[in-house]
Amino acid sequence: MSFVGSVRRSVNRAIEAALAHKGPVLVDVVSARQELAMPPKTTLDQAYHFGMFMMKAVLDGRAGQLIDLAKVNLTR
Repeated sequence: MSFVGSVRRSVNRAIEAALAHKGPVLVDVVSARQELAMPPKTTLDQAYHFGMFMMKAVLDGRAGQLIDLAKVNLTR
């Protein structure tokens, strides 16, 4: 059995249905390409490498991607 969700309500419904189903289940969640997966605790090393990624992206001419990244993650 599989369930698909892309909007918060449909994701919640899909998870509830999956938990209620007896047997193996696959929940497919559609998210934005730029969605950041944040760990429960951020280390200094992780912050350093994220900063390096951002600096390299700007120097490589990909500042537009960083703006998209910020829009997706700051407006939720």
